[in-house]
Amino acid sequence: MAIIDSKLHEVAAKDPKNKLRFATIHTGPKGKAPELTVSALQGAQAGSPPANVRRWRVQLGLKDNLGELDLEDFYRDETVGGLPAIVVDMIGPGSAEKMRPMEEPGPAGPAFKFEAPKGWKEVPPNQFSSLSFLIVEKDKKAIVTVSELQGDGGGLLENVNRWRKQVGLGPIDATQADALPEIVIDSLKAKLVDVTGTGPNVPPERNRILGAVLLRANQAVFFKLTGPRDFVGQQQSAFETFLKSIRFGG
Repeated sequence: MAIIDSKLHEVAAKDPKNKLRFATIHTGPKGKAPELTVSALQGAQAGSPPANVRRWRVQLGLKDNLGELDLEDFYRDETVGGLPAIVVDMIGPGSAEKMRPMEEPGPAGPAFKFEAPKGWKEVPPNQFSSLSFLIVEKDKKAIVTVSELQGDGGGLLENVNRWRKQVGLGPIDATQADALPEIVIDSLKAKLVDVTGTGPNVPPERNRILGAVLLRANQAVFFKLTGPRDFVGQQQSAFETFLKSIRFGG
């Protein structure tokens, strides 16, 4: 065992069942503290980011019922040692094989008051959202999610480019992001984002995102309306009315 510091211990992988594991790092007493594992894979063996997120969701006891565009909400791009990396952050009840059955932890709910537009049905949010709505009209469907994160949540540019990527568009730069139109939410200025993609990998039922990014004191709030291009356009007025109805506590 090689000691990394007074608390972290690195263990070389010698278990024949874990031939792909490069190292295991224990942050405290084995079995009682978080464990970090490092695996070195190449080519197709490594899998795509969505494939790995699905695998980890199952390991956390979550359902593998999300499409690739939904899975992108659970990871973000970072730079590690000068190289591109992807950070994944998820919480689940744990594998049913290792832990007793329990309810999947739910969000605490939004930290603001609001008025839901007519026809918007509030539905249970996912683990990264504090509020969700489903909008259905005949054969058309759109989804509204609200996420509240501490700090800047990655900032304006990173999140705008993440949404652009989800509809098959390339990134923009900071100057272009700063030039996006604004909308006032509870006396605070937020940036409006409206992106539509038409690429072969973008499903028509999710090819437009209308969103707002609000950066307030030590918190970032992301409002996102996703659905077919024309239907999202029909809901734009209701979406903006919803944003203007929001009132934060304190």
